[in-house]
Amino acid sequence: MKRILAILMAVMLVCVAAANVFAAESPTSETYQVGDATVTELSDGTIIITIGDKSYTFDDIANHWGKDAIISAVANGLMIGYTDGKFHPEDGLTAAMVYTVLARIANADIVTTGDGWIESVVAWATTQGIADETAPEAEITREQMVNYMAKAAGVEGDPVEWAKEAGIIIGFEDGEDHLGDKLTRAQFATILDRYVGHH
Repeated sequence: MKRILAILMAVMLVCVAAANVFAAESPTSETYQVGDATVTELSDGTIIITIGDKSYTFDDIANHWGKDAIISAVANGLMIGYTDGKFHPEDGLTAAMVYTVLARIANADIVTTGDGWIESVVAWATTQGIADETAPEAEITREQMVNYMAKAAGVEGDPVEWAKEAGIIIGFEDGEDHLGDKLTRAQFATILDRYVGHH
């Protein structure tokens, strides 16, 4: 009898230990709303943004300085991630990608998926007087982005001065604008937050 009790106790201890391990490994979550989107942040660093029947999962923005702006840009349907489950916040943006976002802000009827999406957004940007001679698939600078935004907003005058006065672009910690630097996806998401609020 004692042996049976000892075995039962051992089995119970194993079950309790397994339950504790499972509980420790199961990620906890925090859920909140951003506009019409539901955002779920898991303790393992995964962030899931659900808009209607679409869901975007990212595992590379939880600890990034641009997290809130990235979530806002995705929640508002302006930017999406990649099929590898990442947003790639430090990657550059091409001219076509920026045209796409500006078209979304304008509620334009464009194709954003499939083989013809670049031609579709370039055609729209050209008719709006936004496109320049930059190759659609070439990465652009912060200054080029400002020029595109200014044209989309119908700004007359100097685009950079407009962007500064409107608070759309602000300087870096060194006091410089770095307009000639590559525009990253995280920077664009942050600037979009200001642009949409002003626009």
